[in-house]
Amino acid sequence: MSTIPSGPRAQETPPAIVQLEGRTSATSSLTEWEEEGRRSLSQSSTSSSSSVKKEITIPREVSQALEAKGFAVDSNGTVSWAPDSLTHPRHWSLRRKVYDTAIICFLEFFVTLVSNTGSSIAPLAADQLGLSREWSLFCFTTVYLLGQALGGLIFSPLAESFGGRTIYLTSTFGYSLFCVAIVTWPIVPVVVVSRFMTGLLSAIPCVVAATVVAVIYLFSEAVGTVYVDGFGFTHRQTSLTTLALAVGVVLAFLPRLYDYQVIKLRKRQNRPLEPEDKLFGFLIAAPILAGGLWWFAWTVPPLTGGVSPWVSIASLVLIGFSTQEFDNLLSVYLCDTYATYAASANAPLAFLRAILSGTFTLFGRQVFEKLGSNNALFILAGVATVYCAIAILFGIYGKRVRERSSIAEKTWTASLSNEKLNLSQGSLSSRSTGPC
Repeated sequence: MSTIPSGPRAQETPPAIVQLEGRTSATSSLTEWEEEGRRSLSQSSTSSSSSVKKEITIPREVSQALEAKGFAVDSNGTVSWAPDSLTHPRHWSLRRKVYDTAIICFLEFFVTLVSNTGSSIAPLAADQLGLSREWSLFCFTTVYLLGQALGGLIFSPLAESFGGRTIYLTSTFGYSLFCVAIVTWPIVPVVVVSRFMTGLLSAIPCVVAATVVAVIYLFSEAVGTVYVDGFGFTHRQTSLTTLALAVGVVLAFLPRLYDYQVIKLRKRQNRPLEPEDKLFGFLIAAPILAGGLWWFAWTVPPLTGGVSPWVSIASLVLIGFSTQEFDNLLSVYLCDTYATYAASANAPLAFLRAILSGTFTLFGRQVFEKLGSNNALFILAGVATVYCAIAILFGIYGKRVRERSSIAEKTWTASLSNEKLNLSQGSLSSRSTGPC
C-alpha cells in the first residue's frame, strides 16, 4: 500500500508533481515558475488545515493504473494530469489537435446550418403545412432554439462529468435521425417534435455568444426585407447576398496573426498566456460591427434611391467578420477562465442566445415593416455602437472581474500552475508545450 501524507507540508506541493509509488517527481530541480506555482496553490488552499497529519492510502493497483494513464494525485486525493503526461490534450501532437478541432468545427457548422435553414424554409413550408408565416417560423425556428436552450443546460454538466466524445457522437446521430423524420413525415406534429429534439440534441456542439448572434437573427430579417422590397430581388437572389457574410468569416484569420505574435512573445518571456491576451479580435470586432451596420443602414432604400445594391452588400463582409469574432472569442474566454467547468460556464450563454434568437425571428419582419428598413437598421446600429463601450470596459476591467469569481480564480490558478510547469519543462527538454 502506498501512502500520501497530508498536512501543511503536503499542501505546499502542487498537484501536478506529487510523487506516486514507483515514480519520481516530474522535475527534480525547481524553477522560478514552479516556486510561484507552489505559492499560488498554497494561497488558494484552505487556511483551516489541521495540525494533525492525515494520510490518504491508495491501493498499489490504483496508483499504478493512474500512473499508466498519465495522472497524478495531490495530498487531498484529487486526481489531475501529470505535467509530463502525453495523454493530456495540451501535449497532443499538432496532427491530433488539428484533427479533433476540425471534427468539432464541422459539427458546429452542421448544427448552425440546420438552425439557419429553419428560418429560410419556414415561409415556403407554410403553404404545404397550411400554416401562417408566423406559425411556420415558430415550428421550424423557435421550437428548435427552445430545445437548444434546454439542451445546453442539461448536457453541459454531463459533458464535464462523463466526457464529451460519447455525448458528441450520440447527439449527432440523434439529431440527424430527427432531420430525416421531418422529410419522411412532413406534418405539423412531427415537425414540432423533431425540430425540438434536433435543437435539444444539437446543444453540445452549439455553445456560442448570445447577444450578438441574437441581433444577427433580427438582422437576417432586414436582409430579406431590404433586398426583396427595396431592390426588387427574388428570394433566391436575396439568399445569395449572404455569401458576403461568409467572406467576412474567412477574414477572421487576420486577428489570429496578431494572436500568434502574442503567443511567441509570451514564450520568449517564459510567461503563460492569460485569457485577456486573446481578446484582441473581440475589441476590434465591436467597432467593425457598428461600422458595418451604419454603412448598411445608410445605403439601402428608401433613404437612398438609385444606389447600387453592391454598396450595401459590401458592408455585409464587415458584419460577417465581426459576428464570427464575437461567436468564438467570448466562448473561448469562458473556456480559458473556467477550464474544466467550461461547458457549464457556456451553458447560460447558449441558453440566452437560443431564447433571444428564437424570439427575434417571430417579430423581426414586423419591426422592419412598421418602422421602415432605415429606421430599424439605425436602431440596430445604435445598439452596436453602445456595445463598443462595453467592449472597451471589458478589455480594461475584464481581468479584475474574472479575479472576483472564486471558481474562476481557483480553476485559473490550477491551470496557471500546470502551465508554468509545462513551460519550465519545455525550457529543460526543448519541447514546446504552449497553451492549447
